[in-house]
Amino acid sequence: MIQRLIAPFAVLVLLLAGCAASDAEPVPSFTAADGVVFSGPWAKEFSDAYREAKSSFVKRVLKDGKVSDGEFAEMEEQFRSCLADASVGFDGFGFGGTVETKNLGGVSTEGNFAALERCSDETGEYPISPLYYQPKSNPQNLDGPTITAECFVKRKVVPPGYSAKDYERDAPGSTFPFTDEKAGAEALEICTYDPLGLLGEE
Repeated sequence: MIQRLIAPFAVLVLLLAGCAASDAEPVPSFTAADGVVFSGPWAKEFSDAYREAKSSFVKRVLKDGKVSDGEFAEMEEQFRSCLADASVGFDGFGFGGTVETKNLGGVSTEGNFAALERCSDETGEYPISPLYYQPKSNPQNLDGPTITAECFVKRKVVPPGYSAKDYERDAPGSTFPFTDEKAGAEALEICTYDPLGLLGEE
């Protein structure tokens, strides 16, 4: 069984590193080249993804600045079908959008990863999946390193003074100073995908 994250860890760090506007600041607003306006805490991420989208399906999904359950399900079925055609088994997204697959019909691990990359691109799994899960887990687009570090501290897997700067230092090499490796590994997954505890999954 092969598990793949929503995106490579370095990309996740960048996506989580957003910062919501304070009460004194105006609501962020971005206008795409064709005049579509995005507003709200995740406006920049949606605007960037919309601008870079290659398919009409992805543009349709992102155009209103949110990914509905129905739109996500539509993408998920296309993604599953694409993988099945490449002899890769997929039973649906896991916690926070993680992907677990199985090699079927003699497909190699290299072929599995190649199919994942191709199907993600062809079906819009990326960016649709991150933009479905991340606004749910961090509605105000709070600073990712800050809330992840606070999640580590809350779960008591790092020293009490552990900060966003510490997280940014440790994340690239996954050199987190976990006081217990098993608890730390569990906290890493939970705090990466659900730092505020809003998804309700453990």
